[in-house]
Order: sequence, then structure tokens, then C-alpha cells
Amino acid sequence: MSERHKSLYDQYKCKRCLKKGHKKPLCKAKWVKCKLCHSQSHLECLCDSHSVVPTESKNNKKEIASETNVSFLFPGNPSKDIPKQTIYYQTLRAKIVNNNCEYNVRIICDSASERFYICESIAERAGLKTVGKEKLKIFTFASNEASVSELKRKRITLKNCNSDLVITLEALATKTICASKISSPSSRMIELLQNEGFELSDSGASSGRVDILIGNDYLSAVLTGKTHRLNNCLMLYESVFGWTLSGRDGEFNERTVGKESAGLFI
Repeated sequence: MSERHKSLYDQYKCKRCLKKGHKKPLCKAKWVKCKLCHSQSHLECLCDSHSVVPTESKNNKKEIASETNVSFLFPGNPSKDIPKQTIYYQTLRAKIVNNNCEYNVRIICDSASERFYICESIAERAGLKTVGKEKLKIFTFASNEASVSELKRKRITLKNCNSDLVITLEALATKTICASKISSPSSRMIELLQNEGFELSDSGASSGRVDILIGNDYLSAVLTGKTHRLNNCLMLYESVFGWTLSGRDGEFNERTVGKESAGLFI
């Protein structure tokens, strides 16, 4: 028995659809199809030829297909052939509701931040009401001095994109939440998690922009407290807007050195 099959056996997962609770002979999933050999008996992550697939190009040169990253399905056996490391932030999607209008926003949860922030541009576009002002000392990472700013406090109503659930909070309006782009989980990761029964809130195409940062003042109002560990590097957290993924996938290597990192408010 291969290490991958043994890992599935130990987790009581089907060797055909990767879901828990049944074995391959009893699997009734109709969507299973290997993208490499087109067999309906397994997915490509369990295909015998999944790591190296030679194909003939127009110039008769052999090309090598890259291996599918499914390391989180096999906690004890991360793939050594995957050079890229992906960092997942706790990102969510919701809608601002104001004056019978809805505005799509992207949210990041940051327990290292004390306060709840919203970009001035989206606050103005949504016509959010100012309910007060606050003077704050803002410390950024690796800085010994604080910058003092007076920020407007906005009342904001957020709605779940897939239900009528709404919560009303107060956020401080600032010009920028994060200068770096925060990418969404890949379509492959979203698909794999859907097969496990988890619908990510932050799914679909994204420009990488973050409109709202939820800090410790309102974090407990957004996160439900329910979690699910995928492996020792990846965790799922349930929120009132859906599930969010956090952690890293892949391994450190020379390609990740010098890669741009995101900087948020502290």
C-alpha cells in the first residue's frame, strides 16, 4: 500500500472521491474523473502517473506536467516536489448594506490589530454615516514611533453574501488597509475544500484589494468559534460570513526568499 493510500485509509477517506465515511467500493460520486488518465476510478492526486506526465508538443519536445498540490489531504506526507509556498490569510467576503443599496467588500481578520478599519473610498461610496471621531496612535510593524491620526468612526451594516444574516458594527475610516495585494485561495483549493464539505467565503476572482480589516474589538462577533484543522499548517475558521482559510501550503525554498509580504495596521 502506497503512503498516500495508507494516509487515506488511516483517515477513513474514500480512495475514489476523498470524502470521509465510506470506502471506495461503496462510493456513489458521479463527478469523479482523473484529469490525467481520464479514469473515473480515482482523482488525479491518486493517479499512478500524477507526478510526471510526458506529453508531446508541436516541436516534438517532451513537456512535464506539474504535480497537483494535495498535501493538505495527506497531513503526514507533504509533497517534496512542490516548490511553491502559499500563505493564506483569514479573508472573507460580505456586502455593505445602506439606503437599500448593497456594496461588495473584501474583509481580512487580523487579531494583531486592536480596531476595526474600513477604507475611506468604500465608506464614501456606500454613504456611511459618521458617528464620531477618534485620535489614535498607530504603530506599524518594526517602527519605534507612532503616528497620530484623527479618524472618522463610521457605522456599518454587513450582510452575508449567501443569506439574510446582518451585523451592525462601527469602523474607523482610513485611506489604506493594506498596500500589498492579498490573493484569494486558488480555484483548486476551493474545489478540494468543497469536496470536503467546506464553502469558503472568499472564493472567486479577486483583485487582491482589502476593503475592511476586522481587529480584536469585533473579531469575536464575526468568528463563531468553530474550527477545523486540515493539517499542522492549515486551519479553517467559521465566521458569520462563511469559512475562511489560514496558514501556509507548500514548503520554503529559495524561490520564496525576497517575496513581497503584506503589511497591515497594528
